[in-house]
Amino acid sequence: MQLKTTLRACLPQRRTLAAARPVLLGLSLLAAAAGAQAPADVRVALVIGNSAYAESPLLNPANDAKAMSAALTGLGFKVIELRDGGKEAMDGAVKQVSAMLKDKRGVGMFY
Repeated sequence: MQLKTTLRACLPQRRTLAAARPVLLGLSLLAAAAGAQAPADVRVALVIGNSAYAESPLLNPANDAKAMSAALTGLGFKVIELRDGGKEAMDGAVKQVSAMLKDKRGVGMFY
């Protein structure tokens, strides 16, 4: 009798799992298809981390920029990284990225 009681107790869990299987399979197939597609365009990121301010230097921005650049490179981005750059260096980096994005359809920004 113990076995029948245990099977009855598991029945709701089995029904839930059975109902979830098609959803999980569909999500798995979508994830695999999305991962298999190569990006149509080059992915470009400009990462700027300025720590060395004259009045009040900051501890983390340059380190954060280094870590963010590594993460984005790992995701397939072509990364232009600038740490502790002045206005001219930042203008140059923006122009470099703008040239790389010429004739592209989409741009994403994070500040």
